[in-house]
Amino acid sequence: MIPKRHSDDQLAACRGSVHQLREPVFKRPFDCVLAGLGLVLLSPLWLAFAAWIWLEDGAPIFFRQERIGRNGRLFSVLKFRSMVRNPGTMEVQADGTTRGSRASDGSFG
Repeated sequence: MIPKRHSDDQLAACRGSVHQLREPVFKRPFDCVLAGLGLVLLSPLWLAFAAWIWLEDGAPIFFRQERIGRNGRLFSVLKFRSMVRNPGTMEVQADGTTRGSRASDGSFG
């Protein structure tokens, strides 16, 4: 059974190739207003996370990660740092813990 398509996601054939129909005029401004509202409402929470990370471990608070997007294009993402500063320098012990992390010295959790 083929699912029924809604009018806003129908595809139109044009000269042998398939093109997606234009999205409604109000969609982009609506998305921008909601994104802005989300940024304003969540910014105190993000500020609290940043302060917590800074008080716990010090700077840097964020780290940049490269991701692969549409058509293989690279883009950068800023993320809150939730691990130790240099995870590549940690040594894994035989019992599965890492030397130098808060978990291995018993002060975490």
